[in-house]
Amino acid sequence: MRHDASDTEGLVREFQNFKRQWTERMVDFLIRELDINEEGAREARKNPDNFYINYDTYKLFTSSI
Repeated sequence: MRHDASDTEGLVREFQNFKRQWTERMVDFLIRELDINEEGAREARKNPDNFYINYDTYKLFTSSI
């Protein structure tokens, strides 16, 4: 299957947007579930990679709710 450059660039942008939104939602979820205080929440939002978990771990969290 062939894609022109603009299609590929568009897919990359869509994925980057999806990943950013997913990471933001994951950090918010962890802040709520782990009852992180406001200072910790600010740090988590500033450095989400420090608080990032993968989808399998997310499923474990959500399946126990």
